[in-house]
Amino acid sequence: MPHAEYPSGSSCLCTAFANAQIAWTGIDDFTSVIGGPLVATVPAGSSKYEQNQPSQDINLTYSSWTEMAQKCGESRLDGGMHFTDAVPDGEEVCGSIGLTVVDYFRDLVAGFTPLNAVPIEEALTVPNESRNC
Repeated sequence: MPHAEYPSGSSCLCTAFANAQIAWTGIDDFTSVIGGPLVATVPAGSSKYEQNQPSQDINLTYSSWTEMAQKCGESRLDGGMHFTDAVPDGEEVCGSIGLTVVDYFRDLVAGFTPLNAVPIEEALTVPNESRNC
């Protein structure tokens, strides 16, 4: 996904996601819920682009939503996609978006109609090119 180097779009999205999960579930450290850390394994030799890479299995281990978001940002630095300031600044830009999403969803669940909602009948009659998306 091409985007600007600054701020980091990936750290932005990962932080928004983590904050939404924390706000929705009420927990950050999820190890007690799933019985330990979340572990994802990247198998040795599984790269589609570099033959025989990685040379050994890589285990990605996460114990909390915050840790997941932090490692997401770090991966952008490790991969050379961003300079150092881009990651924390991306987190700052989007950190509150996750909370806004959870508030919006809670309002929907409670039966409140959001101020910017369009009745479905009206939305279906508006031609695509004139929709404000």
